[in-house]
Amino acid sequence: MGKNIFIWGMFCVLSAVLFSSCNKEDEEIDNGYTESVTKKQKHLVSTTFYSTDESTNTTYTYDSTGKLMKMFLYDDGKEIDCFNVSDTVTIGGHEQVIFYKTKFNSDGSIVIDSTIYKHITTSKYVPDNTIPYSSTRIFNYDENGHLVYCEFNDSDKEGGKHTYEWIWEDGNITNFKSSLIELVNYSYEINWQYKYTNDEMTTPIVNKTDILFSCYCNDHMIDYCNRYGIPCKNLPVSIINVKNGTEKRIKWSLDSDGYPIKAERYYFTDGKPSKIISTQEFIWE
Repeated sequence: MGKNIFIWGMFCVLSAVLFSSCNKEDEEIDNGYTESVTKKQKHLVSTTFYSTDESTNTTYTYDSTGKLMKMFLYDDGKEIDCFNVSDTVTIGGHEQVIFYKTKFNSDGSIVIDSTIYKHITTSKYVPDNTIPYSSTRIFNYDENGHLVYCEFNDSDKEGGKHTYEWIWEDGNITNFKSSLIELVNYSYEINWQYKYTNDEMTTPIVNKTDILFSCYCNDHMIDYCNRYGIPCKNLPVSIINVKNGTEKRIKWSLDSDGYPIKAERYYFTDGKPSKIISTQEFIWE
């Protein structure tokens, strides 16, 4: 994966479940979880994503009610405790602490995640605890608990505004749209169409999990595990770029209970599949 994709993926994972950063009121909100979580018999305990030259493993831990409590990311032999609320980095010669904070609806779906950078190296030019940069994503859901909109803002005035939109029909996502408007005369738009059948898979695959298998910035099939609200009722098998007509397909392998254990992505052009471009494996208990 490219550097930008990896950084975004890290941001998604690290900001997902950092409950200890919340105050008492936030902790009470965190006690909620989506209704579908209690109805599922299995929970995802591990995923491994394989790209061309690397792999990334993430593990998940739940409480007795099935609520996601911890996530650990293993990358390049290093274990990153995603439950910690801060990390120390050096940017531009100044040591900074990154704080991650996440808030949830009463039903457990994610509402806001924030990343805040604070200087901890004191100088006459950079006062201690100055906040040089912060970013926030705000998620919105419809009356059915479906994720429908997200807005990403940062304190960098030239960073622009990212918006994400999910369109639903009959319990499934049909389109994903994204746009970026920057103040430096640059913008882009994404419009992906999701399909749940194609000529290779003529019968929809029932999604028996509590996970919304939808992505928007990389090939990982999940980011926040069961924190995106009500999941799609089926597993997507085709993602079509409406602008240029290219199609990515997903081949699912299921266990004996119908839970996905592998998702393989490939391009499908002129009626022919390409070689597998990425694979993600899932372990359930």
